[in-house]
Amino acid sequence: MSRDQRPFTFVEQKLRGKSFGVLSTISPRGRLQTTGILYGLSPPGAALRLYLITDGSYLKARNIAQNPEVSFLVPYPHHLLSFVPASCISFRGTAEILPVDDPEGRAAFDTTRILRTNLSQADATQGTVFIRIQPGTRMHCYGIGISLMTLARDPTAAGYSVDVPADRL
Repeated sequence: MSRDQRPFTFVEQKLRGKSFGVLSTISPRGRLQTTGILYGLSPPGAALRLYLITDGSYLKARNIAQNPEVSFLVPYPHHLLSFVPASCISFRGTAEILPVDDPEGRAAFDTTRILRTNLSQADATQGTVFIRIQPGTRMHCYGIGISLMTLARDPTAAGYSVDVPADRL
């Protein structure tokens, strides 16, 4: 564990600064499926939820319908310093499929231009759904808020976990 551990509010702020993550689901046959996907977040101060948008017939949606346990990772690559390991935030959670007219999902996708564009394109497509993820009680961080010098000098000291506050679950 890093001595540079940050509070949940810092980690949440970092999640709000991104819109791309990696979703992992498990098929009914136990096979892992991982895909990159855009995400939006519930409003600050509300119960923390991630909203993803997809076609209801896609494998990730079918997997979630059978097994709602997922994991999610948000990468923070260091493009100019490729010798420094990428930072990330990851967590396990529970997902559910919601209709594309879900007001909370729509509000989450109304926060940035790329999410609004994605939602607009999805509205023009039959079968679009939201995936809502409720994170578990813990988030795992690697390199988030840790100086690049520390990451380069001692990559093993850059990992820590934060608890999601009970009022945000």
